[in-house]
Amino acid sequence: MNCPNKVSAAADHPVHHSEIEVNGASFHVVHQGRGPVVLFLHGFPDTVETWRSQMQVVAENGYRAIALDMRGFGDSYSPTSTA
Repeated sequence: MNCPNKVSAAADHPVHHSEIEVNGASFHVVHQGRGPVVLFLHGFPDTVETWRSQMQVVAENGYRAIALDMRGFGDSYSPTSTA
């Protein structure tokens, strides 16, 4: 994973990248803004980048936008086998 808790500028609502671990699997998470949470989940074959524009608008309107790369996509954990 090449995403150790970094911050990139985006107006008054910086975009934060981090990793979380769930049941031994590491997931890339992006969050922006403050307030009630709006969770963004991508489909096949996208990544968190799918939601970049929408997350900015949500953050500007008083919400905390959170998106994650689903298992096997982007910088998240990818299983070595499907069995």
